[in-house]
Amino acid sequence: MDNDIPEINELIKQFSKLPGLGPKSAKRIILKLINNKDNMVKPLAKSLAQVYKKVVRCVDCGNLKIIDKVCICSSDNSYDKICVVENLADMWVIDSANIYKGHYHILGGTLNSNENYEQRNLLIESLVKRIKKNNLKEVIIATSATVEGQTTAHYIEDTIKNGNLKITKLAQGLPVGGEIEQLDDGTLLTVEGEVLVAKKALDDLTGLFESIQSRADAAVIQPIGLVFILLPACTKTEHYAAIGEVVQGGDHVR
Repeated sequence: MDNDIPEINELIKQFSKLPGLGPKSAKRIILKLINNKDNMVKPLAKSLAQVYKKVVRCVDCGNLKIIDKVCICSSDNSYDKICVVENLADMWVIDSANIYKGHYHILGGTLNSNENYEQRNLLIESLVKRIKKNNLKEVIIATSATVEGQTTAHYIEDTIKNGNLKITKLAQGLPVGGEIEQLDDGTLLTVEGEVLVAKKALDDLTGLFESIQSRADAAVIQPIGLVFILLPACTKTEHYAAIGEVVQGGDHVR
């Protein structure tokens, strides 16, 4: 029996290009569709046609929008911070976690160390324009920890850096539920560097407290402990802000 149908083979070839799908998975999906032509093929074909016709990428923020409607980036100016990600999938992950409230900017890819961003059509110039237009105070660079992702992050940081703009990056280190023995050398080196920065900040702040104590009434201010939180990729000032002083008496020193 000859099952070599060109239309089916072409469909298998196209489905195999999708992430996570190989020829075998594509065949199973196509068989399911063929066996349910009326309930699945027609609605799927209609939806794909509508997406192809109406959905486009916003040239300002990189998000998806309806071709004849204004993108949300042009109408919502209620936030003072923006999160820069590589692609839509990254934005969906962060947004679904409900841990961030602010603008998003989708670059559309990453830079390689040997190419300019113009060659990749990344939306870096539009990011600079959005920062100035909306008077943003903070930019969170949420690129991946790959060489390309970090190259892109450094380029963006150098491009948008100014005295009034706060630039932060994603933390790197031991994940929740992870074990130290499974960490790679690069992660351990990153953690070691951040610990040294935090230790230096703690030592400096301890010296500051000792200086304050030497000039204050011991009955009023009595430091009894230090608690600090490690914040990767932060400035010294931000590390200080994460360190709390537990004191006795009527006054509290911050």
